[in-house]
Amino acid sequence: MNTQALEIADRLKEIFFPFAVERTNELVKRKGRFVHYTSAANAINIFNSKQVWLRSARSMNDFMEVEHGFEYLLDYFQKNENKNRQALYDASDAFCKGAAEEAIKRFDQWLPTVRYETYIGCFSEHDDDEDAYGRLSMWRAYGRSSVGVAIVLNSAPFMLQSDALNIFASPVSYLSREKFHEGLDKIVSRMISEKGFLATVPREIIINSIFSMLLFGSTCSKHPGFREEREWRVIAVPKIFPSKVLSTDIETIDGVPQLVLKVPLRDVPDQGLVGVEISAFVDKVIIGPSNYPLPMLDAFVATLAKAGVPNAASKVTVSNIPLRT
Repeated sequence: MNTQALEIADRLKEIFFPFAVERTNELVKRKGRFVHYTSAANAINIFNSKQVWLRSARSMNDFMEVEHGFEYLLDYFQKNENKNRQALYDASDAFCKGAAEEAIKRFDQWLPTVRYETYIGCFSEHDDDEDAYGRLSMWRAYGRSSVGVAIVLNSAPFMLQSDALNIFASPVSYLSREKFHEGLDKIVSRMISEKGFLATVPREIIINSIFSMLLFGSTCSKHPGFREEREWRVIAVPKIFPSKVLSTDIETIDGVPQLVLKVPLRDVPDQGLVGVEISAFVDKVIIGPSNYPLPMLDAFVATLAKAGVPNAASKVTVSNIPLRT
């Protein structure tokens, strides 16, 4: 993208994705990192294959995590005899006649695909004071049936504006139904106040912006009770946003054969994708509570070194956090 296109894209994000922009700015300001909690076996597989697998939304630990956002969205547009839907139509008609109606129609047409053929990777914000031990609640979630590992990642690749992969990183919102609806109301109000700018944006970009707002609003919302996870999701919908770099394959995870979307951890500089190779992407590895911490330490140091990580021994630590089973 050229400078002008980037400025337009950033302004559109501020209008249609204010929550994501706020969370992103906070993360960048404090130089935050992300972490992926997973099993030790899967972590070794990631480093050896130099791939990350995104799983179908249907294969997530709790499929209702995804249905939660759809329910909120549907309720919003059906509320008060569809007055909220009409308010969105009226707001967009002021600068682009029929754009919101077309976006919702397109979303409804793609809804089965969004619901059942979306691939998701789950990450969490990671604080500096978690470097030594990780997060107890996450160890409890990932260290019950196997040894858990936390892969701490540099955040820069999540913020890139590149079409190479056509996958998107978004913070998860933990809002009540009322707060979720208030957030949509604020977006409609912002569309009205920014109609002068929006009138200069090509129609298809407006439709795509509203469509994407609906997509991420539905797939990146969870119950407020999960707030401590501070989750971000990497979202891919290959049928809507195809990529020549990604591939699907059948893998068996926890005894369940399933389709996964494989994301190669390989830079594509000519398309603006940099910093995703393991040597640059992985900041550190924290081995969770285990009866065999030293053999695992040796194994992960050797695996990271093989993957091209310099000073691999300095990247791996063992958490001695007390985990009651």
